[in-house]
Amino acid sequence: MTMNTSSPLSIGQTLSSPGGFYELGFFTPNNTRNLYVGIWFKKIVPRVVVWVANRDTLVTNSPANPNISINGSLILLDGEQDAFTSNKCHAELQDTENLVVIDDVSRTTIWQSFKNIGDTMLPHSSLMYDLSHVKKRRSISWEPLTRDYTTGPWVKTRFTGFTQFEETYVSPFTVVQDLATSTGSVSYYMLRNFNLSYNTLTSEGEMKIYWDQGKKWMHHLTEPEHPCDLYGTCGPFGLCVRSSTPKCICMKGFVPKSDEEWRRRNWTSGCANSQAKETDGFYLWNGKLVDTVQFLSNGETLSLRLARLELAESSQAKIIVGTAASLSIFVILVVAAYMLWIYKNGENGETMHTIQTATNNFSPSNELGQGGFGPVYKGNLLDEKEIAVKHLSSRSGQGTEEFMNEIT
Repeated sequence: MTMNTSSPLSIGQTLSSPGGFYELGFFTPNNTRNLYVGIWFKKIVPRVVVWVANRDTLVTNSPANPNISINGSLILLDGEQDAFTSNKCHAELQDTENLVVIDDVSRTTIWQSFKNIGDTMLPHSSLMYDLSHVKKRRSISWEPLTRDYTTGPWVKTRFTGFTQFEETYVSPFTVVQDLATSTGSVSYYMLRNFNLSYNTLTSEGEMKIYWDQGKKWMHHLTEPEHPCDLYGTCGPFGLCVRSSTPKCICMKGFVPKSDEEWRRRNWTSGCANSQAKETDGFYLWNGKLVDTVQFLSNGETLSLRLARLELAESSQAKIIVGTAASLSIFVILVVAAYMLWIYKNGENGETMHTIQTATNNFSPSNELGQGGFGPVYKGNLLDEKEIAVKHLSSRSGQGTEEFMNEIT
């Protein structure tokens, strides 16, 4: 079924997707008499509305009919207005929940609800940003609160800030970024092993994911689940320690900006440089460092911005440690060489003393002959044994065979 200017949709009528998954029509939220145009799951009870047209502008006149204007935008016409009669475009609801307006001549899509997301993301819907043209698509709760939280950085398959998304978890989100064009998108896909699911932002400022059990919606997860998940809980240069009793601490080189506020457990003012007269230095960061969390496991490594004094102390400490390490290595090598020299000379010195005594310190009167390797001396040991001592010459050019012949 389609909707066009000659076939408008009246109160009580609905427009269904081809597979009967979704339905478009008028609805009244619980406990109100307000009338809106929205899309909901057709076969699942209770009704869950996943898209609302112009949420801030309700229908006040009961005979109102949704229609299509000349530029392809959906409009509501009440009973006192004339309907536009052109048939150059029509609207249809797809099985992805995407309501599209199609030009009948070019067959191109000139408007779609997926580019006008409300508080709910369904499989294949996405949020985008384009920094070069200052464009972004957002999901906003119907009654938005001033409450922000972060997902943590995206690392290949998951957001590290979602503690439920450990490394083996298959995330229902996908992030695509193009740094060259300063564009990117976050898409929501079906939960693994489930037929249907959706992601919604509540008026309390929470993101919730549900999946269809067949008879009712089952809760999958809620974010934020922890006070540290709220953006900027500990303010600039404050670190939120994620534990059973969360608390804020200041990073090295910083102190609470307001001791009184911190005593009241209001940490949003953050921390200030402990050396107020010094200028800050940088390792790898610009601006104020906000929204850092200390996890019990996983997480990402972050290079910190420190005060100038801390940088100086750090550099000096590195020099001291480096010098001490170098001196230690040098001393160890010297001691090892000395001990080796003592060992070798102690062992060789005792033998040499015995030979010198036996040969009367290599006296010419004790020389027996001269060979290619040097002279041979007669010697007498203390136990009256006679020995022959070969005094090797460093200038000899003969080899092993000649040496063995001399011994023989």
